[in-house]
Amino acid sequence: MDEIKKVQQYNPMLNWLEMMVFPANRQLQVFRPVAYGGDKLYSTFEEVKEDYFSGNLHPSDLKSALANNLIEWFKPIKSFADNNIDILDLFPNKSTQSQNT
Repeated sequence: MDEIKKVQQYNPMLNWLEMMVFPANRQLQVFRPVAYGGDKLYSTFEEVKEDYFSGNLHPSDLKSALANNLIEWFKPIKSFADNNIDILDLFPNKSTQSQNT
């Protein structure tokens, strides 16, 4: 197996970008100091992959950018849950499930 494909296959950050972020027509914004390449906006998975495997995108920058992207993506869900706390009654907690078995 090609080494790049092997690394990509077992890298959850790259997998999430390829399977979730870019298919949802989202972009990936990387914020970093100019000394480390400066900010960059990625519009395609291929751009990220090219920079990642060429060393132009550090793994910690990728992780931070993906985390920020997912936080923004899930804000509406969090807001809904915060404003509808009773919805949690639909989901029994583990202690309740284990007592009923």
